[in-house]
Amino acid sequence: TETAAPESFTAWSGDSQKIVYVSERSGKLQLFQYDFRTRNETRLTETGDDFAPVFSPDGKSIAFIRNARSLMIYDIEKKQERELCKFYTDLPPLVGKRSIAWSPDNQWLAFLTYAPETRSYTNVSVVSANGGAARAVSFIANSNAGSLSWSPDGTFILFDSSQRTED
Repeated sequence: TETAAPESFTAWSGDSQKIVYVSERSGKLQLFQYDFRTRNETRLTETGDDFAPVFSPDGKSIAFIRNARSLMIYDIEKKQERELCKFYTDLPPLVGKRSIAWSPDNQWLAFLTYAPETRSYTNVSVVSANGGAARAVSFIANSNAGSLSWSPDGTFILFDSSQRTED
């Protein structure tokens, strides 16, 4: 890019032919995609503050966070977005860059969220890529998780934690 605006949250497509990233050139956080084959840049989103994009393993979709309250999916072929679920997180720079992870089979998304009742301490939740109710899969009462990933076979999720300890 050649803009003076901050750009961040870069993620590669699985075939290494595209990147998706966040640019603040309009005053909001918006998703852009750059295609190395065509050398074209495309703005993907225009509303809200969108960040933390991640390509699906099959390269057909991009998951991202909108306004620190919604987990969204952008369908690359249809050029459409849809909300998967509501949740609580922080706006950048407080949120981690690896706060969303696709399952290897493209069927699930894991994400870091605050407990809705307290909005403190992050844990891991999962939601179907088709949408529906999200469910918590970690239950650490005094933890702040920072990044997560699925195992290669999709049977477990790894996440780091800065669990507090006190006397």
